[in-house]
Amino acid sequence: MTTETYILLIILVLVLALLVLLIIARRVTVFEHERGLLYRNGRYQRTLEPGLYWLNRVNQMVQKVDVRTRPVTIVGQEVLSADNISIKISLAVTFRIADT
Repeated sequence: MTTETYILLIILVLVLALLVLLIIARRVTVFEHERGLLYRNGRYQRTLEPGLYWLNRVNQMVQKVDVRTRPVTIVGQEVLSADNISIKISLAVTFRIADT
């Protein structure tokens, strides 16, 4: 075998290794208003802060959690006051996830 065939063989092996890495790995972007929960083999590992991460497709999974403040409207309910007056109360509650 000549040196040219060795060079071609090395290039072919490098390209195949790169393709295998691209098939196994995946890119995950966690945005500023999110946190990512990293699970490895179904067990919690750590919390991912905002940024770009490369993960193994085979045994890693990310669940994104939105940490922005969100409003929730609670349906109105009628209650009786101490004076026997019927009052309808409606609420709007805001909540935020403090610790993922």
